[in-house]
Amino acid sequence: MLYKKLILVCMAAGLMLTVVSARAAQDPGNGKQVAKLQKKIEQLQSVLNTLQKQVTQLEKNQTTQSRRTARALRRIKYLRKRSVKQEKQQQEEASKALTIHGHLKLYLFDQSWGTEDGANQSNNPSAGVSMLWLFMHKQITPNLSIEVDPWIKAVTLATPNVTPGITRSMSGYKFTLWKAYVDASLPHEWDLKAGALTPEFSEEYARGIFWTQLYHLPPGMCRVLPLHAAGVELDKHYYVGNWGIPVYFYLLSNFINSSDVGTDQSKAVMVHVAPNIFLSGNSQVKFEGSYLAGKWDNTSSHNFSRDELGLVLNYAKWTLKGEEIGGKWDSVPGAVSGTIDAKTDAYYIESLYRFNPKWQSLVQYSYAKDLPGGFSAVDGIEGNPGFDGYYSTYKTVTYGVDYFITPTSVIMGELSVGKSTNPEIGGLDYSRLTVGWRTDF
Repeated sequence: MLYKKLILVCMAAGLMLTVVSARAAQDPGNGKQVAKLQKKIEQLQSVLNTLQKQVTQLEKNQTTQSRRTARALRRIKYLRKRSVKQEKQQQEEASKALTIHGHLKLYLFDQSWGTEDGANQSNNPSAGVSMLWLFMHKQITPNLSIEVDPWIKAVTLATPNVTPGITRSMSGYKFTLWKAYVDASLPHEWDLKAGALTPEFSEEYARGIFWTQLYHLPPGMCRVLPLHAAGVELDKHYYVGNWGIPVYFYLLSNFINSSDVGTDQSKAVMVHVAPNIFLSGNSQVKFEGSYLAGKWDNTSSHNFSRDELGLVLNYAKWTLKGEEIGGKWDSVPGAVSGTIDAKTDAYYIESLYRFNPKWQSLVQYSYAKDLPGGFSAVDGIEGNPGFDGYYSTYKTVTYGVDYFITPTSVIMGELSVGKSTNPEIGGLDYSRLTVGWRTDF
């Protein structure tokens, strides 16, 4: 456009000079002036010719460049569409891929010592693999997935107990399924799980929170906290202001471990709620409550129930929490004659302080009153003599210091000091020192 304007200007100047030269030609006394003007006109015409050639070439170049730009824009648009398509395809493939995560716990050092009915006892220091969890997830569709979590545990009987005392009399591994279920997203933000579950009876246990804080669950708590069963879970999360209220409903049967609730033929229903308040500064208060009820025997004649209440407070670098767990089994066969109701009771309180991203420490006190050997050992169905009315009690203080090598790998130092008693068997006072290494991968 600039060259075109320049040409127009030059052409106008040329016309003016032509007019002037014509007038000068009418005057014979101006011959020399006419010659000069004629020469300037020729020079101007040469310049105009050069400019015209340049303008013509520029227009050709602009036309060529416009075509190239159009082709480049079409190419960019094509590549964008292709990139979006490939990204979507990769996301779909990734969502349908089998993902595997794990949780590995190693013993670097483990030893117990103490007294049983006044006699000194101890076991030798040990190291090795403690536990391995695998978490395998497969997304079938955007609303349907499968979760399978096998659990491999080292069996050493190294946990001090009123019976068999302080020992490490076995060596081997036990394989079981932590979870194995189908997960379906339903309308109105409901979620359905069906299969082998770890119900949210205690979030501390169901979500493995203790993995990140303790190396060992205290004796007694190992039996009153767990709950594994086959069945159906239906849950939904409600949000009101700064409140979050998850609600879980369960229909359970075919209990995987009869020491959890009853026999393999027992049926139960359960509800779990965990309202939590989100406060400023990443602080949070959570309340927990569960109630489980059903039949514990093969003939579905005798009732049982379990309940849980919990509180968790997160404030700044502090975490304070506690749970109370109770249970009642009606008409358990007696060791001598008749039947007897069996009850369990347990609680713990814990204080955890996070110094910085690398270091944290905790102190926990726990108490548990449990049936000797767990429920399956006294249910009178597998040829056992029945419940004699004597409970085992456990009181444990745990001190822990954890060093995080990375956010998912931590060295855990733990000292447990405990006392377990049974009026029929005796009593045990013990200490247990463990240095372990937990890694998520």
